[in-house]
Amino acid sequence: YLNITDGADVVSNCPESTAVMFYARPGGEGILTVMGASLTANGWYPGGEARGIFFSRLGTGTAKFYLRLADNAVVRANKVAVLSGHTLQHQYNASSGGMYFNGDAGIVYGAVTLQEDLSIGKGETLTISNGASLTIPESVSLINEGAVTGADGSIVNNGTIYNSGALPEGITGSGSQSEIPTYSLNCPDKVELVNHENDFYQAQFDLSLDDNSILGEDGKVVVYGTYRKADMVLKNEGD
Repeated sequence: YLNITDGADVVSNCPESTAVMFYARPGGEGILTVMGASLTANGWYPGGEARGIFFSRLGTGTAKFYLRLADNAVVRANKVAVLSGHTLQHQYNASSGGMYFNGDAGIVYGAVTLQEDLSIGKGETLTISNGASLTIPESVSLINEGAVTGADGSIVNNGTIYNSGALPEGITGSGSQSEIPTYSLNCPDKVELVNHENDFYQAQFDLSLDDNSILGEDGKVVVYGTYRKADMVLKNEGD
């Protein structure tokens, strides 16, 4: 049994092992309960396989495994694995449930009110299950670049939605919604760096916001090199 409650924010990142492991006795139960709190579990099994949370059993026989969510709980794991031949049952408080993310797929169970900003990235999904709802209160934001799906009216927005992905129809509430600006950096397939001065190289690019060029004749983007591969993030102040 593992109970996470009372506003706790638990983070477990394990680069060479499972982040959170449950072992139940034969005929017993393994229960993860998150109430009014959050759990983030990112683990990698030796060999590189993602495994944030793993439910298993000691000895032979069978066991039962449960995930229980209440009071706007949030569980995020890069992967949830369950011992072969077993299943993970999801239980929740319908009047104040929680969100559960297994890898890139998230599910809203029951009525959930965001307690802090929530980001759905590119390639990620958030499904508002049947009868569930997601409320964005004042001063809280939903930043969606993926796909949020659910029944019409399943989102109540009294805060702010920034969106460049898919949203359900019929969003209600008194909040605001705006599109996330789309930047594009146009450059040739092969970039030639020239004018090495003061440890800086220069290359010619065209940076656009939607269809509008924003750099101007004397504009520049400064990129600091690293030996590791990394994405370059461009944004306007305040966006």
